[in-house]
Amino acid sequence: MAADSFYKKLVIVSLLGLAFVPVVITSNTFVSLIIAKVAFIRLMIAVSWVALAVSWFVDKDTARSDLRFLKSPLFISVSIFTALAGISTVLSVNPYRSFFGTIVRGEGYIHLVYMLAFLTAVSLVFERKRWLQFFKLSLLAGAMVSADAIWSYIETGGRAEGVFLRNPTFISAYLLFVIFSALVVLVYENRRSWRGFSYAVLSLSLV
Repeated sequence: MAADSFYKKLVIVSLLGLAFVPVVITSNTFVSLIIAKVAFIRLMIAVSWVALAVSWFVDKDTARSDLRFLKSPLFISVSIFTALAGISTVLSVNPYRSFFGTIVRGEGYIHLVYMLAFLTAVSLVFERKRWLQFFKLSLLAGAMVSADAIWSYIETGGRAEGVFLRNPTFISAYLLFVIFSALVVLVYENRRSWRGFSYAVLSLSLV
């Protein structure tokens, strides 16, 4: 396999891997669940950017990436928001805390920087085919989360916490995205297997 081909694939695999963030766990404690997910997000984004940077040096086609997304209203608005958040971070009462956030939530300005890095990376390498793959992978993760939440409710008769997110509010908010993913796959995928799976995940998520 050629070096440039390897690095391009590494960028794509790293970004697609983010579809599985909700099912990344290290233990059954609330804080550790969040830490594991935050660490996974930042690791995958960092790997994608390192691979992307290397590919720019070894692959002329990658170096001539389509930069039209820089003029996109969405990208411009997110960039302005991130810049303004950076100013408020510097002027905050505790800039260090504002920048790094808390270990419990994994937030802070640094996370906004990672999100902008993610948006830039996917804008550079993702086309409709890759986005469809991302939504399909999100269906796989969503199936695990929704089935786990339903089983948790059956077992306890109370809060549908499950082992992946351990918070009904997190689960319901995430499953809204899974429902959206299922609808996208139903619109753009013609194969019966994926359409059938989309309907199944859609049903689980609604339940």
